Amino acid sequence: MSTPKHPDGEPWHYDRDYAGFVPLPGHRYEIRPMPATARGYDLIYLADTYGVYRDDFERLNVAGTHSPRIYGGVLPAEIVAIRQGVDDGATLIGEFNTFASPTERPEREALEDLFGVTWSGWIGRRFEDLTPDVEVPVWAVRDYARQYGQPWPFQGPGFLFVHESGRLLVLREENDVRHDGASLVFEPGRARRYGARERVPYHYWFDIVTPRAGTAVEAAFELAVTDTGRMRLARLGIPSRFPAILRRDGPRAPIYYFAGDFADNRFVPSWTRYRAAAATAKWMPAALQSVTNLFYWRVYVPLLGTILEEIRRRPVNSAPPPM
Repeated sequence: MSTPKHPDGEPWHYDRDYAGFVPLPGHRYEIRPMPATARGYDLIYLADTYGVYRDDFERLNVAGTHSPRIYGGVLPAEIVAIRQGVDDGATLIGEFNTFASPTERPEREALEDLFGVTWSGWIGRRFEDLTPDVEVPVWAVRDYARQYGQPWPFQGPGFLFVHESGRLLVLREENDVRHDGASLVFEPGRARRYGARERVPYHYWFDIVTPRAGTAVEAAFELAVTDTGRMRLARLGIPSRFPAILRRDGPRAPIYYFAGDFADNRFVPSWTRYRAAAATAKWMPAALQSVTNLFYWRVYVPLLGTILEEIRRRPVNSAPPPM
């Protein structure tokens, strides 16, 4: 499989074609701006637009404390550049947090139009342990006490939902959620299209969006909620099944939205650099992999590989392939 090309015809290079925050030795960094126009690119991928904050950069911010922003959010000029690239034939991919803070509302609405979705304002995540000072951000524990008038009472596995207004909801395993947690499930026939597994556990951040007319849902997140959990979600207008992978036809190439933090995988062993590593990892027994690794190799890698192959095969100035 060949790599999508840079506008000058050369292969893509991380040190030249990546725009955004770049950490450097000695607690230094640089910001590489997006080109004034994205015309001529085969692929535009938006990820982690939440950005980078001082505590995240200067230390391992396990507690998730809020600190001054160094970089983040999609800017008006970047919207213009992205639109130009899409109009010129680029495949556009976006993933979790594209619509949320610190991107301002006008830019969010422009991005929603591009991806053909509407964000509900809700994001969520499954945590293996809801005990304070383990995984859950300190701001969630603090804000819960303010909203509910009592200390954070949760331990063990469960889900945290956060609305852009600041409202919180916590679902606990056993009471509200079964042990299955959350899974990504492809619509009938779509897993084969992408060479992915039909159902894979997913235990990281997601956002809840609804498709607009013309946008197809390729896969959905399913929360294994109990009747109690389903009722608690329904009170806040949160569904227990919602889109995970969406696709629509752009002017000349497909546009995809991944409603989860798909690209995040902190453990990529050195052996995965070798030929056939992806196929090996995809079929490795689940007991030998973490949930994050399972998702990465069984869904994300084949999904992205299919999209790259789709780009490679697309004739110049052609319409997008059928959905």
